[in-house]
Amino acid sequence: MAVIADKTLPKLLMVVVLATALVASNPPAASAHEECAAQPAATGLLGTLLTFVNVFSAVLSTEVDCGDDADNVKHATEGTLPADFQAPDMAAYAAVNTGDDRAAPCVDGVAYVPEFDGHPYLGSGAFPCEAADLVSVLTNDEIGGGLAVGDGRGSDVWGWTDPETGREYVLAGLEVGTAFVDISEPRDPVYLAFLPTSATNDLIWRDIKTYQDHAFIVAESSNHGMQVFDLTKLRDLDPSAAPHTVTEDALYTGFQRAHNIAIDTDTGFAYAVGQRNDAHGCASTSHLIDIRDPLNPTFAGCYDENGYVHDTQCVIYEGPDGRYTGQEICFNSNPSTPGIGRALVISDMTDKSNLETLSRTGYPNPAYSHQGYLLDGHRYYLHNSETTNRVPQGVDIFDVADLENPVHIGFFENPAQSTQHNMYQRDRFVYQSNYSSGLRVYDPAEVGDGTLEEVAYLDVYPPHDDPGFGIGSWSNYTAFDSGVMAVHGYQGLFLVDPRLPTFAMLDDSVDDLVDAGGLANPFASQVRRALDLAEASTTTADQAQVHLERAIRQLRQQADVAERTPRPTSGDPAGMRALADELQEKVEDLDGAP
Repeated sequence: MAVIADKTLPKLLMVVVLATALVASNPPAASAHEECAAQPAATGLLGTLLTFVNVFSAVLSTEVDCGDDADNVKHATEGTLPADFQAPDMAAYAAVNTGDDRAAPCVDGVAYVPEFDGHPYLGSGAFPCEAADLVSVLTNDEIGGGLAVGDGRGSDVWGWTDPETGREYVLAGLEVGTAFVDISEPRDPVYLAFLPTSATNDLIWRDIKTYQDHAFIVAESSNHGMQVFDLTKLRDLDPSAAPHTVTEDALYTGFQRAHNIAIDTDTGFAYAVGQRNDAHGCASTSHLIDIRDPLNPTFAGCYDENGYVHDTQCVIYEGPDGRYTGQEICFNSNPSTPGIGRALVISDMTDKSNLETLSRTGYPNPAYSHQGYLLDGHRYYLHNSETTNRVPQGVDIFDVADLENPVHIGFFENPAQSTQHNMYQRDRFVYQSNYSSGLRVYDPAEVGDGTLEEVAYLDVYPPHDDPGFGIGSWSNYTAFDSGVMAVHGYQGLFLVDPRLPTFAMLDDSVDDLVDAGGLANPFASQVRRALDLAEASTTTADQAQVHLERAIRQLRQQADVAERTPRPTSGDPAGMRALADELQEKVEDLDGAP
């Protein structure tokens, strides 16, 4: 036996070296999650060989690290119902939702849409909730996609408000393209247009951001590049003839595939991350694009340090670290930082010819470093890990007052232990999309103490809240003035209206003020949202002024429109001007208040 081993081992090592060299020189084109796909187990000599190859190729790889998250491949599995799923008895809720639309108030912990009882993917119309109403639902097969793998399941979501008309649009990513949904009447959304993918295959990962009334769209699918679409074209499309098929207005091919895109709207630079097949030789970190001329995007550089970047947020820094005030700073979620592994990496991207890493910070009990958000004030950063096997699931909290030395100060354990995904802040609150448990709303009032508080939620996947992929919510968009939140994911688009705490700052109720102003939708909902925010319990006087001034601008602009084109749906210009004057007095009263 020893003689056989002596003769076999050199040959085995040679095969291992050759196979490893082949893997290193021909890295797979699949996405990070696809590369984590579990393969059938091999045994014997072949199994040993494959084990060596996998270990060495992982060591040599600088772009992708799967770690212990091999189950990320479940993105590519179909989110069918659990075999033991039992739909709840909703007889007690029959009188709660008697309309023929899909709006459902949150009553006793449930927003109930009877139409979805027995749905092959959702299972039930009983959506668990707290302080959040369901405004409407469109499943992905109703907006140009589908529900099975490859048919058009949903992923990322963003939004756009037409600055000329005030109409609000959801931009929903699908495996097969991008859907544009007019939600100006949120209980009756209109699937208006569809932009087909520019890729040669259909994978789940698609990401969308906007800048100067243009959408910028990337995907993990082969040969996709970055699509650019002029959103102002939507205003000329006839809703009665919808859906319309549209085409991109420009296609950037500096890379073929990208996992994500971030845009610093203050500078006009886009950052494609996790990109591959890069024409400029950038690693899968950050590929910089100058989009100040939206229809002529141009290559602006590579940030090649610190390994694969899964997501990033780039801002003009206004935080407590005075050394970097006014600089363009990116906060990167890196799952494979050399020497650290999962980490928050902060970089100064101001000088595109001299990009600089400021810090690399790990965190306890790390899992796949996925995404995060820098809170208002630029003092604290919230970070999530995308995994099924981190126990417990939750949000890591960093104090980034010193950009060169961030400190991990706490961990918030999510009340629902589903796999986490994207989160953003709007005004006071943080909105996190978690796969099977849907939209969760957190109050960061105690973030300095390393904790958050869940204050509202709407669960878009009734069967369970377990960790896993292929089900529920991928992302959310919260910046509509109407206050409606767009929550999108594998099964569909959910429009949600959270009911967050308020206090009585205005003399009359918000509804009374809106009615007195003679407003018509969609402007009524936009003004109502601004007034609601002005009354928010945690809003400072300065923030209240900002929201009131927004309402005043909207009222005066709409009054001008109503005078130019008088019709019943335009509203009462005199009433709007009177309300604007009343609110202006409130702004003056608040001036100088704490």
